[in-house]
Amino acid sequence: MTQPLETVELSLSRPAYAWERPLTEAMQRLIPETDRVHGFHHAQAVVDSVYQLQFEPEFRSRPLDAEVLIASAYVHDIGYAYQGPFSQDTFEHIEYGEHMAREILTNVKGFDPQKIDAVMYLVRNHDNAKFSVPNHHLGDVPRFTPADVTKREQSDDPSLPTALAILKEADSKEYTDLSGTQRTFAYGQARGFPLVPDGDSPSPHHSLNRATLSNILLFPHLAWMNATTEKGKYAAARGYLAAERWVFEYCRDHGIPYVPDATMEEVSWAMDNHPDLVSEHFRT
Repeated sequence: MTQPLETVELSLSRPAYAWERPLTEAMQRLIPETDRVHGFHHAQAVVDSVYQLQFEPEFRSRPLDAEVLIASAYVHDIGYAYQGPFSQDTFEHIEYGEHMAREILTNVKGFDPQKIDAVMYLVRNHDNAKFSVPNHHLGDVPRFTPADVTKREQSDDPSLPTALAILKEADSKEYTDLSGTQRTFAYGQARGFPLVPDGDSPSPHHSLNRATLSNILLFPHLAWMNATTEKGKYAAARGYLAAERWVFEYCRDHGIPYVPDATMEEVSWAMDNHPDLVSEHFRT
């Protein structure tokens, strides 16, 4: 069961802002304890990650408002508190999230109201990679083209693209471990997704939510798309290959046809830079 907010201490690895406690108390009233995917513990993990990522070489010299970054990490998924985790159109969490986050931050004592629009920019854009791939529930056309994403992410404030890159990478770390694979598998089962499309095999090129095993491949691929730092690329490639190995073994054990796709960018990157990550079944 998700731990209640009041028993969760703020991270001791970084200084805390005075507004963080009232912000988490406000979030407690909105986020269901049963939401293990987008709830407070996910938010806290992203907060800790963005704090660490800002010191990576790729970001260290870039302009950044750390207060905006931390606030956005807390509230980036707050829209799920309204729509729930099983919506077919996950863009709703962006629309509701902007409204809810603005209302919360407006009433949080100590948070600079002049920074709220910057936080909204980050909430609005943190899932652009997900919306640049087709969603099976919505048809075969992505919601955003690459040109759409570029246009949405334009800003006159040079600190915002930096904060966005950090938030995207931190948020995507949830996809890069075994628990992420298992969570995605359980999600597909709960939604009643087929394991694979009829007469087909798993593929990261399928649309989101088309099939459970394809989701397992697609979600860590989104983490790769969102990674900026060398460490992030390594983690995303490792996560994709771990998920792919899980799918490979599941298909082998259950008699499901599956051919690993060596053309995936994270696979070729790992072969060139970290061949120890690449299982032998990719080489045969």
